[in-house]
Amino acid sequence: MSRASRWVSCGALVAVIAATPSIALADDGPIEALGRMMNDSPTLTLVTTGVVVVADAGMTTLDTRDALRGSTTERGYYGLELAVAAPQALGFSLAPFYFRISRWSPVENLLLLLPAQAWSASLATHGAWSLASTSLTPNARLGVSFLVGVDWALSVTALGSASWDEWSPLEVGVVETGVGVAEGVFAFVRAAGDGDHTGQWLVLGSWSTLLLTHGVLSLVEHDDDGSSGGPVDARVTGPFASPVEGGAVGGVSGIF
Repeated sequence: MSRASRWVSCGALVAVIAATPSIALADDGPIEALGRMMNDSPTLTLVTTGVVVVADAGMTTLDTRDALRGSTTERGYYGLELAVAAPQALGFSLAPFYFRISRWSPVENLLLLLPAQAWSASLATHGAWSLASTSLTPNARLGVSFLVGVDWALSVTALGSASWDEWSPLEVGVVETGVGVAEGVFAFVRAAGDGDHTGQWLVLGSWSTLLLTHGVLSLVEHDDDGSSGGPVDARVTGPFASPVEGGAVGGVSGIF
């Protein structure tokens, strides 16, 4: 891996950590949050966002190249991939717990939140998996990492919505249902045909079935106006978080 690539990847990690408090203070959705950040500090916003996107795109390109060639990169790269992607995946995964995303627009949920969650989780999974084992071919490892990333994004969104006593937003429920059907069929077919990894495929298929079930329930339980249930008087919080105006106070990590 070139020195420039290392600096870009490390810069992305710093950028994510630096940008997280500002992003997380958004009550009205990520689009308005980015607008406020642009007004407050356009240069910092453009640089941090650009560095993160470039770093993730670069790692995705390298992983795709290796998958197409059937080659494996040195372990140091996979460690760096995990170090850069894992904090992003964690940050994006926390969003549905801290913010009532049912109030966000479908564009924000489908084109910003879910892709960010799935992309970062896929890269983190690929980095961790490649460090732990290279028993699967590079293309299979990349493909399954993508499936795990998508499942992770839908799962944390469902759990985050549940913490507000709501089902997933309507548009997310549609995606859950579609992914659950397609991935479930694929995983169970592979479980029958890949004797060496039957157990792993069954786990993935079971995960898909849970997503399918939750997606269908999310569609059924939505009111005619598209909301995911009645008004929420108080949100469900863990021992380290409590609701406040503008976000939540975390007992360990501060204000979000």
